[in-house]
Amino acid sequence: MTLDLVIKSRAQQDVTRHAAYLDDYAPHAGDRFFGELEHVFDRLTTFPAFGQPWPSSNPAHPDIRRALLSTHRFSVFYWQTKKAVEVVRLLHHAQDVPPLLDQIR
Repeated sequence: MTLDLVIKSRAQQDVTRHAAYLDDYAPHAGDRFFGELEHVFDRLTTFPAFGQPWPSSNPAHPDIRRALLSTHRFSVFYWQTKKAVEVVRLLHHAQDVPPLLDQIR
């Protein structure tokens, strides 16, 4: 069974910001980024346990998981509900991840 994909507004902002940065850095880098991201999203909706559990310090979100992009230094942070995979953030590996995840509502 394939689950729905829900991209939360904060994650959508992350995607837009990172793609724009990559396009400024190199022509077509944003397109390649989107292609890889789409592949990860497809995989998550089919195999939601694909990502590794993330040790969240936020008790409101104990089931957060992390899926790595293979050619870009980004991680997709998400959790699974009964009907969907909800993407909550897309963060670069150089970012200070724990405080950014603690801000998830």
